[in-house]
Amino acid sequence: MILAAASSNQTVKPMDGNEGKPRASLEGYTGDVYSIAWSPNGKILATGSDDRTVKLWDAATGKMLVSMQGHTGDVSSIAWSPDGKTLASGCTDKTVKLWDVATGKLLASLQG
Repeated sequence: MILAAASSNQTVKPMDGNEGKPRASLEGYTGDVYSIAWSPNGKILATGSDDRTVKLWDAATGKMLVSMQGHTGDVSSIAWSPDGKTLASGCTDKTVKLWDVATGKLLASLQG
């Protein structure tokens, strides 16, 4: 089991949940990380930051898969669709964006 914690030092810290040992930090942010969510199959970690990006990470290697941009405020929440094909990101700009996980392309932007 792998756990992950968002951090105010512009990183995400994955940890081995069985042994409590840290893994390599996920880096590449220019702001604090506010939200994290595991994909339904546990293979991808999605993160949202006040640098206005949503990033997808390979859980096994820690490699960033894609960085998605489009929000104009802090990304404060993230949720996966049950099939793991779509990611929703909520933002302080009062939008929810729907992303295609396979391509990183924006599918829709909902105003609220």
